[in-house]
Amino acid sequence: MTNDQFKSALHSIGWSQAEFARRTGYAPNTISRWLGGEMPIPEWVSAYLDALCGLKDLSVRIGIK
Repeated sequence: MTNDQFKSALHSIGWSQAEFARRTGYAPNTISRWLGGEMPIPEWVSAYLDALCGLKDLSVRIGIK
């Protein structure tokens, strides 16, 4: 997952970087390190955000806000 994909996925589900950190138990500075290229974004993040984006899309399609 690239930095741009990470940011796009967060935007898609309406989360900030801080919200992602809070919900996943990571320190906000860890997220900043991922996006700054100091640390790679873990592989699980892509799957997690893909699932959340999928749920968001599904909820829109069936009319759940």
